[in-house]
Amino acid sequence: MTPAKIDAWLTSMGKDRQWLADKLGIRMGTLYNGFSKGFSPRSIKAISDIMAAEASAANHFEVNFTAQEFEQIERARKLLGISTRKLFYEEAITGFADEVIAREAQELAESTKATHFPERSNLIAMVAEEPPSGTTADPYRAAAKQFYAENSPASPPSSQGTGTSPSHRRSPAPPAPKRGGS
Repeated sequence: MTPAKIDAWLTSMGKDRQWLADKLGIRMGTLYNGFSKGFSPRSIKAISDIMAAEASAANHFEVNFTAQEFEQIERARKLLGISTRKLFYEEAITGFADEVIAREAQELAESTKATHFPERSNLIAMVAEEPPSGTTADPYRAAAKQFYAENSPASPPSSQGTGTSPSHRRSPAPPAPKRGGS
């Protein structure tokens, strides 16, 4: 283990060399000697043990609840039929994490939907625009214009409808204009 790796580990843990010297039970001068001249195998073993203990401690934590909170948690655990508190806590935390992630994904989908799919009124306005003068009429624009005119919620139901409101009836797709000559 190199002094650079030890420094990187200290930084990642938010600790400094003084903390390491205290954990090893040595003076700062002795620790600096190890960093400048290299650590003895005994020091490397001791540092490795401290690293392992800190890694293990980082995965464990304590949460304190009031008596009322604990009773509420226990009642919920029993209602769900979960046998152990550990399993209940794991299920609750991962379930909550899943909900947060799903909510974030939904919000992202909703925020990008508006930019990728124009609203129907915008499409109708785009189709209703006449092509610039001097250009030939686009047969697809004409077919789309006819389709939106027939299926606009403001227009009366057509004879093709089933008697339901215009927003619930399904009309056949407009015929595709023929391309080229035949």
